Amino acid sequence: MQSVPRKILFIKVSAVGDILRAVPALIAVRKHFPAAHIAWMIGEEYLEIIEHCPHIQEIIPYRRRKNLEDLSGFVKFILGIRKRNFDLVINLQNTKRFDLIGRLSGAGFRTPVVNFPQPVSGLEGVFEIIRRAGIDACDEKFELWATPEDREFAERFLERHNIAPNERVVGINPGTNWETKQWKLENYTEVANKLVDSFGVKILIFGSDAERNRAEKIACMMRTKPTIAAGETTLRQAGCLIERCCLFITNDSGLMHFASLSGVQTAAIFGATDPQSDGPTGSGHLVFSSKSVCPPCYKSVCRLKNNQLICLRSIMPEHVFEKLTEHIKEKLNG
Repeated sequence: MQSVPRKILFIKVSAVGDILRAVPALIAVRKHFPAAHIAWMIGEEYLEIIEHCPHIQEIIPYRRRKNLEDLSGFVKFILGIRKRNFDLVINLQNTKRFDLIGRLSGAGFRTPVVNFPQPVSGLEGVFEIIRRAGIDACDEKFELWATPEDREFAERFLERHNIAPNERVVGINPGTNWETKQWKLENYTEVANKLVDSFGVKILIFGSDAERNRAEKIACMMRTKPTIAAGETTLRQAGCLIERCCLFITNDSGLMHFASLSGVQTAAIFGATDPQSDGPTGSGHLVFSSKSVCPPCYKSVCRLKNNQLICLRSIMPEHVFEKLTEHIKEKLNG
């Protein structure tokens, strides 16, 4: 790139975990081009995550369209992009569809679609893409752009559920949109019960409103009543509550990335996805994945006969608890 860009289009439209892992890249872009006008194109369902970001001047909501559905709407959207006169397009979505948007934007420079020869972490992946724009980045800094109201909500929520500031809180996130990522609720319950019995922690169960039933089932099976946050929070409010946790046990999910990027000790259960590319960010986290013959299949439904889910069923709760005890006993007892 020959000149300093005046206007930058930053593209990352989905999903929660990938958007969160793009945050350090955005911060690096802002540091490299402190005077540039930066617009972030993001899926309209994820606006909440970045609406209070101090590093951007504009948010461009993106509505997903299948194939040529609403072609006139797509053309109108592209014309709106062209009118903004971007100099640089950073395509962190890293797909041909969004490369096309970059080409149609009229920008003089755009990052190419990068084909990685082997799995890389999500964070290293976005850093490699912005390096194509001449931005050298390796900092794993993350920011949660929560409002004072979000943080006050978290404080009041804990007070309302009798969780004192000095009490140790373990977050559990049993929900996710794929059944091939969902560790059995009985397994989460067993680990939670043992953590309560061994360390006297308070259990806080996370998830969306659609996942609240999973949280309630765990609560019914636990010997000591946990606190359910599932369905009670926005994403930013959930992020504020996660920051209060000393440990976060989770399926592969967006909230897993909230926890690990925020520096919260994370224990992640992996089934159909690859922890090498999709796992927690940073050091000190624990990953539990299958030793079965199944490689990461990235299928939302198990394709084996009788829906065996070998990948998840081979991860035993007693093993998870044992490893948690080995790695975090000092933290929990501190």
